Amino acid sequence: MPKGNQRISEHASVGGKARANRRLTLAKVEAEFGTLVTIEDAMRRLDRLGVWAAAKMLPGSVAGAAVRSVEVWLRANESKLTREVVNDIKGEVIRLKAELKGRRLGVAS
Repeated sequence: MPKGNQRISEHASVGGKARANRRLTLAKVEAEFGTLVTIEDAMRRLDRLGVWAAAKMLPGSVAGAAVRSVEVWLRANESKLTREVVNDIKGEVIRLKAELKGRRLGVAS
C-alpha cells in the first residue's frame, strides 16, 4: 500500500489555481487602481495596497514602494492646491490694492 496522500497532485493543482487567481497582473492592478486624480483615489489605493499586503499578495518591499508613490502623489497634489490658493489670494490682493488706490485718488481730487 502506497504511503502519503494519493491525491496530492489534485490538491497542488487546486492550490496553484487559487494562487494564480490571486496573482496580480498589470491589467488587474490598472483596473483596480485607475489614475490618481483625487485624494479619494489615493485613499482607495492605499486601502487596496493594505489589503493586498495583508493577504501577502505583495511582498513588503513592493507594498512599501507603492505606498511611498501614493505619498509622493499626495504631497505633489497638496503643493499644486496650495499654489492655486496662493495665486488666487495674490490676484485678490492686487485687485484690492487697485481698488484702494482708486478710492484714494477719488478722495484726493
